[in-house]
Amino acid sequence: KKGEKHVMKKLEEINDKNLIKAQKASVELFKELNKDSINCTTIHLRSIDLFTFDAILVIPENDFLSSKIFDKAHSSSTKIEKNYEKKEFHISFHFMPFSKNINVSALSADGFDYTYGTKK
Repeated sequence: KKGEKHVMKKLEEINDKNLIKAQKASVELFKELNKDSINCTTIHLRSIDLFTFDAILVIPENDFLSSKIFDKAHSSSTKIEKNYEKKEFHISFHFMPFSKNINVSALSADGFDYTYGTKK
């Protein structure tokens, strides 16, 4: 029983530490995009397991469809992914165009339980 509690405590510590790291990486990209005049409005973040995270960043449809702007966003995301990449941590960034009809319930059902940013 004592050993089980110790293991659970360690797993919670790893989860908390990596969730904070995923949030930090996502916010860093959010700020980088906005600095580059790519108006990122929202981040949806999910934990795949203790060490792996996915983030979807919502950007204006025009930026999403512009290869020049999208390439800039992708380049920034790749740089940040590499900066945070460790044996015990991985984050992948994905983009989707802004829509008034984004189904937040569907995102939540897919595990994107953490949302940051503004709602339009």
